[in-house]
Amino acid sequence: MGIDYKKKYLKYKNKYLEAKKIYGGSADGADPDPLKKFTAKFWQELGQITESVKIKMGQVAEIKELNADIDSLNKKAEELIDLKDFVQEKSQLAEELKLCDQEKKELTDKVERLEILKTQLEQELGAVNRSSSGLAQPTDAPGADSIDNAGAGNAGAGDPASPLQASADSLQVANVSSIQSKIDAQPDSLKDMAVKTFDKIGEMQVESEKERVLVAFNKELDRIATLQDPTEKEKALVAFNEELDRIAGMKDGDDKKQALAEFAGKEADSNPQ
Repeated sequence: MGIDYKKKYLKYKNKYLEAKKIYGGSADGADPDPLKKFTAKFWQELGQITESVKIKMGQVAEIKELNADIDSLNKKAEELIDLKDFVQEKSQLAEELKLCDQEKKELTDKVERLEILKTQLEQELGAVNRSSSGLAQPTDAPGADSIDNAGAGNAGAGDPASPLQASADSLQVANVSSIQSKIDAQPDSLKDMAVKTFDKIGEMQVESEKERVLVAFNKELDRIATLQDPTEKEKALVAFNEELDRIAGMKDGDDKKQALAEFAGKEADSNPQ
């Protein structure tokens, strides 16, 4: 029996047509080639992936730029913090400078008041010296035969006179009485020191120096009486004693005379006007 090629042709033709239908073809032969369709789809998807990668790369670049901006902002923030600290320090310095200016003004005012007080003391000292120059204290002058019990005690009939009592005969009567009354008015914490200061003045050998220091001590007691704080009173009396000791320890000469004159509130060897 011979081979029927026509039958075989038709058989494979039908299978081919059915395969074309299954893979997107059409019976009329208008369907595209499946391989071309797959290839076109592949390139299309590859293009989409490429575009997506490009977008991602662009986003990565933007993120890097943002990170760089963040680092720059962090540096600027650190600089601003340092600047803030600097401004705070500057403000503190300005406040301290303001306080210094206030203290300077207060000290200037005190110096001006002291200059006025000095002028007044010089005028009063000149008036006292002019009115009492050459006077000697009589033996019956009030307060001349006794000193405050807190500093010198009660002298007996045969006891030697204290330096204050020994010098009282040559000191001005008015100043001696005034100083003794002011010493009596001092609180107990200052009375002993005031009496010792008075005794120290009495131990001075030069009568003219005694008179000057006596007047200065009298004025200092007046100034101390105006102070409200007991500590300030004590400091003032201590300072007076220290200055008196310093002058007493100096060698005799022009320097000592000048220091004594300044201490007493007038120029050395000059008559106050």
